[in-house]
Amino acid sequence: MKLGFLMIILTLAEGGQPSAAFVNTATLEECEQRAAVVRGILEQGEYPIEEMVCRASDAEFEPLVVDTAPVEGQRWELSRGATVRGTVVDEHGDAVADVSLWAAAMLEGRAGTQQYASAKSDANGEFELEGLAPGRYGVRAEAHGHLELPEPVKVEVSERGADPVQIVLQVGGSIEGSVVDARGEPVAGARVRVSNSTWKTQATARDDGTFRIEGIKPGDHRVTASRGWNEDLRAPGETDDSVRGAPVHVVAGEVATVDLVVESQDGRITGRVLDAAGGPISDAFVSYRRESDSAAAAAGRGRQSVRWGLWGREPVLTNDDGAFALEELPPGTYTLRAYRKGGGEAIVEQVEVGSSGVELRMEDTGSISGRVTLAGGGFPDEFRVTLRDKTTGYSQADEFYKTDGEFAMTELPAGDFEVVVSSERGDAKTTVRLEGGEEHTGLAIELTPKVRARGRVVDLDSGEPVSGMRVSISTKGGGFSFNFGGKADETVTDDDGRFEVADAPSGRVQLMVIPRTFTDENYAWSSMFRDIPSDVDEYDLGEIHAIKERRKRSDDEGDLGYKVQEVPPGVEREDFPHRVAFVRPNGPADMVGLKVGDVIESVDGHDVTGLDTNRYSALTNVPPGTTLTLGLADGRSLSVTAGAPP
Repeated sequence: MKLGFLMIILTLAEGGQPSAAFVNTATLEECEQRAAVVRGILEQGEYPIEEMVCRASDAEFEPLVVDTAPVEGQRWELSRGATVRGTVVDEHGDAVADVSLWAAAMLEGRAGTQQYASAKSDANGEFELEGLAPGRYGVRAEAHGHLELPEPVKVEVSERGADPVQIVLQVGGSIEGSVVDARGEPVAGARVRVSNSTWKTQATARDDGTFRIEGIKPGDHRVTASRGWNEDLRAPGETDDSVRGAPVHVVAGEVATVDLVVESQDGRITGRVLDAAGGPISDAFVSYRRESDSAAAAAGRGRQSVRWGLWGREPVLTNDDGAFALEELPPGTYTLRAYRKGGGEAIVEQVEVGSSGVELRMEDTGSISGRVTLAGGGFPDEFRVTLRDKTTGYSQADEFYKTDGEFAMTELPAGDFEVVVSSERGDAKTTVRLEGGEEHTGLAIELTPKVRARGRVVDLDSGEPVSGMRVSISTKGGGFSFNFGGKADETVTDDDGRFEVADAPSGRVQLMVIPRTFTDENYAWSSMFRDIPSDVDEYDLGEIHAIKERRKRSDDEGDLGYKVQEVPPGVEREDFPHRVAFVRPNGPADMVGLKVGDVIESVDGHDVTGLDTNRYSALTNVPPGTTLTLGLADGRSLSVTAGAPP
């Protein structure tokens, strides 16, 4: 019997970096049960699931069979593991209690087993991290009022343990202040954050609008406020291209003060949700997103972003008459979405605050059904179907088992759907235009057999091989996953950077190259697109480039002073250029002559177009003082030096 664990991968925004979570389970069957529960919770909260898979561990155990007779003589042998002991002190040498510490294996190449241990320091600052296998570890620490370590403390662990470790934490500064609207009314519950600092440096405004944040890195910062997690609060008269927040200078061990004045939060939108016949819908949820007024915003993006909801703020439920009221809104134009459990939705754009009588009419839902076959005949035992409307952002996925290839996706809105089918036996992609209420039947999909793909991961700058990187290849638009059990070593680059994926799909694929541990800050998550022919059994992808992290988590984010145009809905990312849409007056880009309309084709000589377009984010994520060379489509080359956060 193999133990299972559930891996969940979420993506926070279009083109954003994915984040992963793991849930341990006892068996693969229990993993599937847990997955169903977790999926329901996440989808109810409108959290976007990029991928959710169950995987088996490498370890295998004989099942223990118990009947009515007593079971005796069972013997379980466990290795005790090594212990890392140490103390945590501040810069004055005083003990720091109640510090959260954890050790993570720093894997090199293909060797080693991923190991973790955690502990808390006691009143004397002492701690013990137990149960570690021999190897090299990075130890991190987190304490209230203190700064995060700029990098983990490296520890060599043998079978007998390790030398005592002393971790020195720096005392941070504090910020106190308030959040009020333009009329001086407190904005209770506002989430206050310190820019260019860790996610821990935030607080929630009290009922009187006041807040306090501790453990802030000394230096110049900006303090911003939001409602929930992703609803920024702007100062009166600001736009989405304005420098957000109030400046503040932080000194270690001292308290700085700042007061934030934001737009009034007393706006209101009312309306009704109706069915296709004009009758009221009393069980619909209504959510909203303020449409961006940034010069870089893509038209129609609100239809996609409204699906993400407002994390931390609940949607509004319609009453018996289908009526709803959205309240506590700042000024602006909004996209509204009505949806109900079990399917059905309606979206309305360009709704001004203060509007009343807004109608969201839910059209009848439709379905897509058909059969999946294998090349040469037969059906896959298990397969996954993913539907995605690239224009509206709607997506739905389901898995099918022992259905003789038959599938049905129901309660779908009208749209142009990309249909991606994936299985261990092959993959396929097609498109379907679905009208409102239509039942599209008889869709025949033949899977293209898998391809054995190989390649070599090298450093983008030096060309040297990069070992110990995991490689995933998936059909573009079908999500991705990393196999952390079973044949996992096949997808980890060797000392020469080489890898092999035995079951890669063909066609336009997405490659993900990530460090083997989540604590590795040497290389960024790298994403790129490639084309694999379908008429071959094996294919060499050649050199795949890994990009070194240009900015550590402890570094401030440098300001380049410009924005590029968002990718419009329905347009493939690799087909859309990095076109400059906004240049801040007197900012770093403006000072060297970058103009609105310029198209960036390379960064520091590295191509950022077409299949390699995703390099752009990693190459431009730099600390202050870094000079980037931007190669433009018109042949010019500009050197932009990132400034301090504005």
